[in-house]
Amino acid sequence: MTMTFCVFLLTLSCPAFSPSQNAFHDVAYVAKYYGSSPASSFYQVYLCDRQGMNTACITNNTKNYGSVRWVNNNELALIEEGPQFDSLQIYNVKTQELTEIGRFGKADKPVLLVHPYVGTNLCLLRTGDIPYRYYSVDRTGTKPIASPPISAFRYTGGRMSFTANGRMYSLTQNKGNEPTTVVWTFAGESGSLSVYSEVGQGYFEAFQPKAKNQLWVNLWSGNERIGYRNDLLLLDFSRGKVSTIASHVNKISFHFDSRYWSGVSPYYHYQVLKDGARVRVNAGIVGDRTTGSRWTITSGLCHVRSISLPPGM
Repeated sequence: MTMTFCVFLLTLSCPAFSPSQNAFHDVAYVAKYYGSSPASSFYQVYLCDRQGMNTACITNNTKNYGSVRWVNNNELALIEEGPQFDSLQIYNVKTQELTEIGRFGKADKPVLLVHPYVGTNLCLLRTGDIPYRYYSVDRTGTKPIASPPISAFRYTGGRMSFTANGRMYSLTQNKGNEPTTVVWTFAGESGSLSVYSEVGQGYFEAFQPKAKNQLWVNLWSGNERIGYRNDLLLLDFSRGKVSTIASHVNKISFHFDSRYWSGVSPYYHYQVLKDGARVRVNAGIVGDRTTGSRWTITSGLCHVRSISLPPGM
């Protein structure tokens, strides 16, 4: 697969309806708000505060956006989808400038990942099919990452080994006490811990932060027919404890050191518009790790594709 990519700095015209510089925004998301027909709306990039207030559209054009990711507290990375290529852009929240920093061929399928990255002023970009290619992104462009801090797998049973940020782990799975449950056992140099989940959860991602005795695990289940669900867990081998950070959510976005996480409602839901069109809808969600609470920031006749919080929020 050939990747078409070039790096250049080009400041685009500032879109209409830009957010007020006096407004405080700490959530970015890509969504389509349906009008009388799905053809009248596009996936645009929005900002709001963590309660879902002070919403503003920062793109407001007739092109679709695929994903959004905070690069740092002042800048967003965006993927604009075009007919021949997809454009990687940086939006500065303070100056309201939109800068194109690269282009990808349609076969590259660029996606800005909504996962933690061990570093500052960077976000992750993934392109292509398996094996994926990973890049760090800042306003100067992209840089290939040979060993990304993300390990994603489909688990098919038996015993398997994997690495997370250079550390080796093993995984085995057994049937749970209930017919609909299974037990995942993760083992590393600091010990082993078991996690219970639904039978259908056969995919997982593992993240290794700086604390070598911890492992973050994102389990997900579902398929293209019914949609998907994520469950984010923190395994602390030194304390022998498994903590549930978020459950029954999809497209989760989080950072190791942050209090809040974001995501969308799991599985597929549909509504019928006035013209009879059947459209997919969901809700944007923010959750609090310290209290376990969660709340909706946008819902109704809309579909949220991607959602992200700034590092450290």
